[in-house]
Amino acid sequence: MGRTRATTPLADWLTAALEERGWGVRTLARKMNPAEPEIARRALNRYLFEGSNPTDVNREAIAAALEVDPSEVPSVDGPFLGEAA
Repeated sequence: MGRTRATTPLADWLTAALEERGWGVRTLARKMNPAEPEIARRALNRYLFEGSNPTDVNREAIAAALEVDPSEVPSVDGPFLGEAA
């Protein structure tokens, strides 16, 4: 049984971006942090399943890995389920 995805703009956007490219979380994690992909994978899972909000550094790493402008990565100001590295 799969995990339930968070209902946040970031989780929705990230899921669509991965599906559009035919990538999984591990592929994106390897592109974000080739030296330590497990760290990026854990962070991505927090964004997708726990509704956490990435730091600016991770938001930029996601954008770079997906080859989009960082402004395209959804950001939520105010109360969020949590901040994640």
